Amino acid sequence: MKRNILRLFAGLSCKVTVVPAKTSAEDILALSPDGVFLSNGPGDPAATGEYAVPVIRTLIDSGLPVFGICLGHQILALTLGGKTVKMHQGHHGANHPVKDFTTGKVEIVSMNHGFAVDSESLPDGVTETHVSLFDGSNCGISLAGKPVFSVQHHPEASPVRRTATTCSAASSICCARTRGSASGGARLNAKAFQKVSRGRLSRPFLRGWREKECCSRAASALAIAVPFRPP
Repeated sequence: MKRNILRLFAGLSCKVTVVPAKTSAEDILALSPDGVFLSNGPGDPAATGEYAVPVIRTLIDSGLPVFGICLGHQILALTLGGKTVKMHQGHHGANHPVKDFTTGKVEIVSMNHGFAVDSESLPDGVTETHVSLFDGSNCGISLAGKPVFSVQHHPEASPVRRTATTCSAASSICCARTRGSASGGARLNAKAFQKVSRGRLSRPFLRGWREKECCSRAASALAIAVPFRPP
C-alpha cells in the first residue's frame, strides 16, 4: 500500500487501521469500521481474489461502504461478478486521460497496472463510471444502491493539482454513515451516494484525528477508514 493514500485519508479526518490482505471478514468487522478501503498491490488480481473475494463479498453484504484503487478496483470487480484480463500493453506513468461518466469531465491521472477489468463482463447493477481515453479500457465501477465503488488509476498521485476525489468521497461516505448510526444506523440513499461519488458532500467537520498504521508484508492490504468519535 502506498503511504500517500494513508496520509490523504488521515488528512481527510479519518483514523486508519491497516490489516494484512488475508485478514478474515470476521476480524475486520470486529473492528467496527465505518468503511473499508481496498488498496493497490502487485500481481494478477485473479490470484489475489482467490482468498480476497469471499472476504470482500461478506463486507459488502454487511452494508459497509467499500471502495478501492488499482488492484483493489480489480478485485472488487471480481467480487461483483466481473472478469479481469491481461493487457497487451499496460498503463504506466502520468498524464493518462480518463473520462468520468458521472461528471462528464476528463481527468489527467497516474496509472501503474498490467491487468484491466473487462467492461463487457460487468453484470447488471454494476456501472462503468470511468474509461481510459487511450484505449477504452475500464477505469472505474460502482454498485447500484450501495456505497461501493472503485477506480483503476491513482487519484492520490495525480500529475496535476486537483482534489483526490476518490479519497474525499470515501471519507464523506464513512462520515455520513457515522452520523446516521446515531439515529438507527441509516445508510446513504442512492441520491446521496451520487453526490458523494461526485465529491459534492462536505468533508467531515471534526478535528483532532490521528493515523494508526499496522504494517504488513502482504501483497496488498485492506485499510479500515474509521471516522473518530469523540466521547
